[in-house]
Amino acid sequence: MAIPGSARRLCSVRWTLGHEDDANTVNTQIAFFDFKPVPLIFEVRGLPRKDMNWRGGSSLFKGIDIGNIIEFEGGYIAEDAPSMRTARL
Repeated sequence: MAIPGSARRLCSVRWTLGHEDDANTVNTQIAFFDFKPVPLIFEVRGLPRKDMNWRGGSSLFKGIDIGNIIEFEGGYIAEDAPSMRTARL
């Protein structure tokens, strides 16, 4: 039974990037939600900035290391987690 407003389909993949282990430490996930009329793609990353060394901090995307970034056809909104301030419209 479908829940009104829920995605018709969902596909999610996750994997470990950057280091060799037994795949218990997943650091990347991408999920596709088939909402109508606009789909949603959700990505989670947990990677250091350089050479798999966390001393340099985590990787940045659009100037944000931990937070939310929502992309649209005409631009994006980015909020960093510590202050949740808008970085760019």
